[in-house]
Amino acid sequence: NAGMIVRAAVNFGPCELVFVAPELPSLLVHPEFEQMSHGVPDARARCRVVATMEEALADCTFAVGFTARPQEGRPRHAWREKRDELGTRAADPDERVALVFGAEVGGLRSDEVARCAELVFVPTSGEHTSLNLAVAVGVVLADLFAERPYVPRERGVKPVTNEARAFLVANLKLAFGEKVALTESARRDIEDSIERVFGRAPLED
Repeated sequence: NAGMIVRAAVNFGPCELVFVAPELPSLLVHPEFEQMSHGVPDARARCRVVATMEEALADCTFAVGFTARPQEGRPRHAWREKRDELGTRAADPDERVALVFGAEVGGLRSDEVARCAELVFVPTSGEHTSLNLAVAVGVVLADLFAERPYVPRERGVKPVTNEARAFLVANLKLAFGEKVALTESARRDIEDSIERVFGRAPLED
């Protein structure tokens, strides 16, 4: 989650990341952190680890907590109903807004909820009402992203035709499925993989 959140923060920044008393002290040097933050320069340096919520929120002017669970005596708002208001607040140079998310397991504790000025939740379908931590952060940061988006310049390309794609897939199956596979099950796996990748990927002529 930590590595994926770093990537989301870089995708949809500007924002700073603060981790409060992580259970795994080696969080930022864990191989999975490095794997999931792949491609982000100086990923570790973008994160700050503190011991308490008080320290994390010390220089913030406003804190909003994200919780899927109802909190006794506290109203919760749907995220997109508060998005514009919080986006305006976050863009104010005199404000420093904290977006507070709980742990992957358990979410925000009651003492953490008490330190948030407002509570919001990300609406979901009724079929599955909980979100993975990194996904929730990504949804919120993407909604708040207000900069002009980066659009890579497209060079002159000619998409492959369906006929050419079918020809490529058939030849790959012949070369790797029939001539390389040692068993029938291996051949099926290889051909399924070829179909899945080359049958759907955007290809150039």
